[in-house]
Amino acid sequence: MGIPLVRATALYPMMTAMNEINVPSSKLLDEARIPQIDCCNPNDWICTERILHLDNLVCRKGGVPSLAFLAANAASIADMGEFGKHVQQAPTLKAALDRYCDKQIYYRSSSNCYLIWGQNYIWFCRQTKGFFRDGFEQLELYVLAEMITVVRLAAGPNWWPGKLYFQSHQSPSFQDAAEDAGTKLAFNQEFGGFAIPRSMLVRPLRYKDASRLSENISNDAAEFWKPASDDFVGSLQQIMPCYMRDGDIKIELVAEILGFSIRSLQRQLSQRGMCYRDLVEQIRFQTALKLLRQRELSLIDISINLGYGHAASFTRAFRRWAGTSPKKFRAQMVLEYRGSFA
Repeated sequence: MGIPLVRATALYPMMTAMNEINVPSSKLLDEARIPQIDCCNPNDWICTERILHLDNLVCRKGGVPSLAFLAANAASIADMGEFGKHVQQAPTLKAALDRYCDKQIYYRSSSNCYLIWGQNYIWFCRQTKGFFRDGFEQLELYVLAEMITVVRLAAGPNWWPGKLYFQSHQSPSFQDAAEDAGTKLAFNQEFGGFAIPRSMLVRPLRYKDASRLSENISNDAAEFWKPASDDFVGSLQQIMPCYMRDGDIKIELVAEILGFSIRSLQRQLSQRGMCYRDLVEQIRFQTALKLLRQRELSLIDISINLGYGHAASFTRAFRRWAGTSPKKFRAQMVLEYRGSFA
């Protein structure tokens, strides 16, 4: 079973909300064991457990009842990066909803989005399986806010549903804010979501947010169209590269990121025939291969991205992995690329 993950772009509205209430975002990101935003690629995967921890830290230290609700108000389609671009290019609201439901697996794992048709309304729903921890209601509100931003592409920036349904337990901190928006809340439901009048489905997307969209889109769009892994080791391979940029990634840090003890993490890897050292070597090699394809990156740049202090250290490691130097390997890749067009 995979680890619940979300793209790094999901942090952007939270950062905006933290800045508005003068909370030291950089310090709290470190405490929550989340990579600094300026070190992240928009397509990087972040452990959802860390998002919950960040929310709890901000609420406790910033004196706010709900970071999720503040982030919900700051949310924009632009914060969804490549996913938001794909949704925003739909011709009508109905097409945008279909795209959101069909492609959400490339943006967030452990969540299923779907539509339920009624006589006068269509229900825009989400359902999470097996992930109910303290603070889950905060995360669920944030995802529902993302779904609302999709509807606002056609309905306008001030649109709110008449009622919001939650899978999670009641959160008193949402009540006052929801009443101000004229929205009722219902908790402990089979699914999270809200109703949309069917008459709105044919509306074109007149309120697109193109001003900031390019800021949150990676140059490597193809990297986005790879869903989160559905197995434990695969999930680790997706979240660990962005932590390597700060140096050698210790097993203590990875265990904390996952909310595991070191022994539990070692046991999980052992059950899959791996040790932690082998996992790190495997991830570094796979990441090196990907970075070597980006010809604008020097070997020094790649070394830094992999957490090596010197390019020579990276070269020695690469020789051990591939039997040749990264420089020769890259040259061979270029020759093979050119040969494919001959």
